Formats: sequence, structure tokens, C-alpha cells
Amino acid sequence: MRFKTLLYSLLKLLLSLVQLAFLVAVVFFLYTIYQDFAPKQVTSLTVKAPQRASAAAHGTTFSFITWNTGYGGLGAGMDFFYDGGSRTRPQKKEHKKYTRGINAFLQKNDTVDFFLLQEIDKHSRRSYYYRQDSAVRAVLSRHHAVFSKNYDVPFVPLPLFDPLGRVEAGMMTLSKRNPQQALRLALPQLHNWPVKYFMLDRAAVVTKHPLEDQKALVVINIHNSAYVEDAKALQEEIAVIKAYASEEVAKGNHVIAGGDWNQNPPGFSSREAEDVISLAYQLKDTAMGHRWQWAYDSITPTKRSLAEPYSGSNKQTSIDFFALSPGIQVESVRVLPLDFKYSDHEPVYLRVKLPTPKKNRR
Repeated sequence: MRFKTLLYSLLKLLLSLVQLAFLVAVVFFLYTIYQDFAPKQVTSLTVKAPQRASAAAHGTTFSFITWNTGYGGLGAGMDFFYDGGSRTRPQKKEHKKYTRGINAFLQKNDTVDFFLLQEIDKHSRRSYYYRQDSAVRAVLSRHHAVFSKNYDVPFVPLPLFDPLGRVEAGMMTLSKRNPQQALRLALPQLHNWPVKYFMLDRAAVVTKHPLEDQKALVVINIHNSAYVEDAKALQEEIAVIKAYASEEVAKGNHVIAGGDWNQNPPGFSSREAEDVISLAYQLKDTAMGHRWQWAYDSITPTKRSLAEPYSGSNKQTSIDFFALSPGIQVESVRVLPLDFKYSDHEPVYLRVKLPTPKKNRR
């Protein structure tokens, strides 16, 4: 009799624990929905002025660097659970090493006119709540800075035994030339319910910079979706960017879009090298419109696999590059190789010359 009573008590306790766990899960999910980051289609962004005076970029020749910094957490020693690895963040000393390397690189190249940066953490467990956005502003203290969130989730519960946790991160555009306008252009949410509440809200960061001929240089910072298997869905993001860029070109403005496209550029080939891979999805030559140019380094890959730490033999590909509206001349484009020491992406440098402004007739 006592055994039956004890068994009944244990079953009742177990049922209570299951009910409690279910209740906690429901409350957690409802809280996540309530806190969901859902910005408008177009949002104005704040431009933070340089901390030190600097001569603005002038003329018709401009330099760019685009770099997905991997939030200072995806350096050479890291693998990542989304890509077949097991880890969510590096050891704290590794994170410090990676962020020091990122900051040193930016400081060394502070003469560049425009920086298009992706995966910049603001308040995230994966980067030990390091204010990477503030650190970048301090290093590039002569540049105007624009930050836009594209990831804001109170708690990502995966992987189960070492969850990603709190994530607040975004993109930064930094420029010597003061933007007359800065916008966040929302991109379609490509993930289904309920996964979408734990994924990025993708966006493009747009800055408009006045030129001497009353036109503008429109710079679009790109960080398109990854982990999406539907090619048509990926085209929805490109369609939004293309539509906006086309409107600016129709006004007579020049447009340069650069960043992490998470697709191969038109014409990219693996060159039959064993360590270089072509992705399943590749942008079409006309993806941004007829007569647009694509500027990328055809020799050096920009992204490594995170299935394991970097060893030199990881699979690699190219997904970081630029698209240029008609008339812009590419003077130089190349990867600046860092051997993936500080990020799973390599920075890419671009130098362009805009068409010579037409003189007004009297």
C-alpha cells in the first residue's frame, strides 16, 4: 500500500513538473513575441558626428571597405553551431584577441572614405556584452557613424546546453563625408513561424551623401539572409534593394551597394580548387538592373566554413562584394587578407571614380 502511495506521489510530482515546464515555455514564447523587434519598412537613423574634426572626402574618387566582423566572436579558433560546429561563443580571452585585431585593422585603414560593417554587437551574450559599436566609433573617430539594429532577441534558446542567449546587434556605416540622410530599409522576413522570432530582421542601411553637382552618392550597406533554402525567397530581398536603388538612379544619383550578400556574385567560379566552393545560389548579372557592374576579387575568397576552427583547409567562398550603378568606374577591388584571424569573413577594399560632373550651362 505504501509503495502505491509513493508511486502515486511521484507521478503527481512528475506531472506537476511537466505542467510547470510547459507553462514556463508558453510564458517565455509569449514574452519573446511581445518583445519582437518589428521596425517599420523605412526608418530614419541617427548620424553621430565625428569625435574629432576631419576633412571630408571630396572630388569624384572614393574608397570603401566592407567587412562582416563576426561580432568579434568568429575568429580563427572558432566553429559555430549553425554551420555544423558546436560552439556559440569563444572564450573571453579569444574574444578580446579578436576584437583587438578588428579594432587595429580599422585604425590602420582609417584613411578609407567609407566603411560598411556587418555583425556589430551592442549588447549580446555571445560577445560578453562588449559594446562593439562604441569601440568602432572610438577607433574611427574621424568618421560620421550610423548604426542600425537587425538582430534584437531577448533570449535565443539554442543550442539547448549552451544557448546563444541575449542578442542585440546590427550594422554600421561610417563615412568621412557627412550624410544628408540615413535610413534603415527593412527586408522581407524569410523565416517561418515560430523560428522568425529568434532570427535576424534583415535590413539595408542607406546613407545619402551630397556631391558637388547637386546629385548624391547613395551608399547601401548589405547583409542579406543566410540559412534560407528557397532561392525565390532570397530574390525577394534583392527585389527590395533593387527597387530602392533604381529610384535613386532615376533621380540622377550614383549608387554603390556593398556588404555580405550571402550569395555568390555573378560570374563567380570555384576555379576547380578543392578548398573553394560555389554556393547553391548565385546572383544574376542583372539582379540590380541592366548596365550595373559587380566588383569583387575573383582570386581570393572572402568567407570560410565554420564547421571547424580555421586550419587553412576549410571550405571557402566569396559572398562579400559590391554592386555599382551605371557610369561608375572601378579603379581597384581586392580582398585584404587577414587569414581569417579575427572573423570568418575577410575585408574587401574598393576604389571607384564617379562620372565627371557636368558643368551647368549659363
